[in-house]
Amino acid sequence: MKNILFILLFLFISSCSSWDEVSRVSSPNGLVDAVLIESNGGATTSFNYHIFLEREKFFGVEQIKIGNLYGAIRSKNAYGINLKWLNSTTIQLEYLRAKEIRLQLNNVDIQGVTYSIEFHSGVEDTQAPAGGMLYNLRNIHLAN
Repeated sequence: MKNILFILLFLFISSCSSWDEVSRVSSPNGLVDAVLIESNGGATTSFNYHIFLEREKFFGVEQIKIGNLYGAIRSKNAYGINLKWLNSTTIQLEYLRAKEIRLQLNNVDIQGVTYSIEFHSGVEDTQAPAGGMLYNLRNIHLAN
């Protein structure tokens, strides 16, 4: 009986979570995209931001996880991370602060090209709208 209750609780909790692409920025040479996914575990958790580098292949997409930042904020009212390509092979992840950083890769090789990833905390984005990134994307689409 306890096992059934545990399974039902797990299914309920996992159904409350979301996993949404909130930003995609192509490298200047167009070969790779930096992708930011916002996951939301519900009212008792903060947003978790997952960063990937992706490139299209003949059959599908190659995706490499760079890391994730739990509770990342861009200002005192705005959650998230800003993705900024400094050149064709260097992406900078800008955020004010994060509660936790996991799986931080600084260099990734994709088809013989080394891409550098810079995690840059302490950057405040005073223009970022308050709330989560997906919430703001939905409001922008509704306004247009």
